Amino acid sequence: GPERRADMVAFLELAARELGDVTRRVLEDVDGISTQVGHVQMILADQQRFSRAERFIESVAVADLVEQALRLLPDDSPIDVTGLGELKRAPRVSTARAALQQVVSNLLINAAEASQGEGQPVVHMCIDAREDLLDGVPMLHLIFADDGAGIPAESLPHIFERGFSTKSRGSGMGLHWCANTIGTLGGTLSAESDGPGRGATMHLLLPRALAEAWAADKAA
Repeated sequence: GPERRADMVAFLELAARELGDVTRRVLEDVDGISTQVGHVQMILADQQRFSRAERFIESVAVADLVEQALRLLPDDSPIDVTGLGELKRAPRVSTARAALQQVVSNLLINAAEASQGEGQPVVHMCIDAREDLLDGVPMLHLIFADDGAGIPAESLPHIFERGFSTKSRGSGMGLHWCANTIGTLGGTLSAESDGPGRGATMHLLLPRALAEAWAADKAA
């Protein structure tokens, strides 16, 4: 009958719209999974090269790498990052792209997890860059400053030690691995904090790309 036919048409239209929404969400999830898989493959390939002492060093734009690391974070990750505009003007660094991206991802994840609880649903981070020297070598000094939970004074000297963690479910491997990796790349990783509730700052020094460093020295 006409009424049942109208109901059936309305039902089919509603079902078609719902199916379209589900399909779109699935495609978005697949795209995100594909990006994550590509990132994992890049890390595994880098680790394999590293195990054979063949880690590939290249000239890297840090801003692009940070943006890639941010895209790999979950959509609901409680972190708000600023300073990317200024970071785009920073000198390039000479490093292993996959390894540095994993270090940056770990720093972002650590900051996102450093929420002070219900009073601070989002951790704000400002990333800054400046030129520096380490034992006479031109470096790029990256500063990751957040307003999260901070680090107790008694924990600060130990946060890069193997097995040490301020999290109840932490493995104590993340920052230890980051510090070791940056060391193998000719840089340093250090931290400072004014204490609980006052945020933390990570200082990452990396060698500047040689061509740019030589050009700057010649111009000076």
